[in-house]
Amino acid sequence: MQVKKTDQYPTKICRSKLENRSKEEIQKLQQDWDKSMANSKQKGTGYENELVKKLIAAGFKGVKRAWGSDGRSLGQASDVDIVADKIKIQAKRRKTIPKWLSLGNCDVVMFREDRGITFVVMTFDDWVRCLKDAP
Repeated sequence: MQVKKTDQYPTKICRSKLENRSKEEIQKLQQDWDKSMANSKQKGTGYENELVKKLIAAGFKGVKRAWGSDGRSLGQASDVDIVADKIKIQAKRRKTIPKWLSLGNCDVVMFREDRGITFVVMTFDDWVRCLKDAP
């Protein structure tokens, strides 16, 4: 079993490092891993539920959160977390976002990969206003 270190997961665990450990130590490591994964899942689910409430409050109809954060439960692709009217949403919550995605004094941040499509970052309220003002 190999695990990458991130801010939400424990340090890397390699199978070779487990060879000299007792069964009890290995079980404890697995329990710690399972607990960290559960906390991450709870954080994501909480954020998705928060977005559902905000979307409903903003006047969207037919807002649904995909069971288990898997869009296939709504007849969508697996990466769809929420459907609001006909808008498919993937929700991501992070401890910090990259500094270059911060709005600063701007209304939006636009970015793209080389030879990719352009994405726009804006506040939730501005996004709702844009959709409501659209014909």
